[in-house]
Order: sequence, then structure tokens, then C-alpha cells
Amino acid sequence: MTSDTKWRRSSRSWGGDCVEVCHVESRIRIRDSKDPRQILDIPWSRASEFTDYLKSIPPTPEAAAEREFGPRHI
Repeated sequence: MTSDTKWRRSSRSWGGDCVEVCHVESRIRIRDSKDPRQILDIPWSRASEFTDYLKSIPPTPEAAAEREFGPRHI
């Protein structure tokens, strides 16, 4: 990966839990903005399968509440 890789914040990120994505050649890379060294590397040919898997996971109660009412303010 080159230093000019353009990461963008996912529109599905909520509160402080930010997911960043980028496209590099024939792959999609995903990382947590709080730990950018850990990168999930997915070939385009498997992207649909991966997103179907993610959609099948129910949100945690906290994530569901945050989507409905907005982030908690402490």
C-alpha cells in the first residue's frame, strides 16, 4: 500500500466507532480509525459475500439505541 492511498470514513460509522475504507487495485481495504495498523483486505470478487455476512449480524443494543436516538453524551 502506498502512502497516497485515499482512505474515506464509511457513511455507516456511528459515534466514535469509525470504519475507514479504500480501494486498492482489485481489493477493498477496511480499518478501524482508532487502530489503522490492522487492515482487513478483501478481494472485489468476495465483497458482496462479505457485505451479506455483515448485514446478517444483529446490532448490539447500544448500537441500535445510538442509531435511533443519536450518540450518548457523557
